[in-house]
Amino acid sequence: ELCVKQMIEKDLDICVHDLQEYDEKNKEFNKKDFFEKRFDSEFCNPMNLLKLNKKYNFYFAWQGVFKASILNKYKLRFTYGIYHEDHDFGTILFCLADRLFYNQANYGYIYRNNPNSITSTQKSRSFPIQLPFFLIPIKQHFKNYSSLRAYYKVYSFSIIALQIYTFHRKNPNFQDSDYLLNAIYEYADLFKISLKNDPLNILGIYKNMKLNAYKLLLNGVKKFFRHPKKIFYIFNLILYKNAN
Repeated sequence: ELCVKQMIEKDLDICVHDLQEYDEKNKEFNKKDFFEKRFDSEFCNPMNLLKLNKKYNFYFAWQGVFKASILNKYKLRFTYGIYHEDHDFGTILFCLADRLFYNQANYGYIYRNNPNSITSTQKSRSFPIQLPFFLIPIKQHFKNYSSLRAYYKVYSFSIIALQIYTFHRKNPNFQDSDYLLNAIYEYADLFKISLKNDPLNILGIYKNMKLNAYKLLLNGVKKFFRHPKKIFYIFNLILYKNAN
């Protein structure tokens, strides 16, 4: 109700608010800022806010409201059958919008941290009784549920990268082209898992986007040092270069 009121009164494209996390274990509320850096002015261009916060891995669905008419500029919808479907949606939405208001006083969403939720239990090795429909066709290629989910998450991010790449190709004069290219490489996570087993042809998706192998490696190294992993699948670079 508050967001809609502001949308009308301020003639906005997007109204953004912050959130609270509720910890079920400790029975505590914790306020979270969705954007750490803000502009001094009341209104801003959505893309300027993303660039200020260097949010190349970006999502938007529950953090506020937006004009539905903006979606029709590009026939923008959620991508069906992938994880994190609000990532390419949010990025392209902010590209299409012009006027944003960030209501810093409104923590208008409560996120409940449930230790038994699907997100919290996604590292389970046992296959669930009811497998998501989009995982059924490739289940046979994986020995356990955690490896299947890890692969499909990388696949989902490759589709998000492809959607942003397609938007970039259709809008060659977009003024924030460098931002979009950085977002594409952020989602093209070549080294997170081994891609010797690649039933959905993630490598082919990267190849069709003509992504630079050196830049893929550079981004992968940055991610490794940002969040160190025990294994860094450097061999995927050779698989990428040899992919059709």
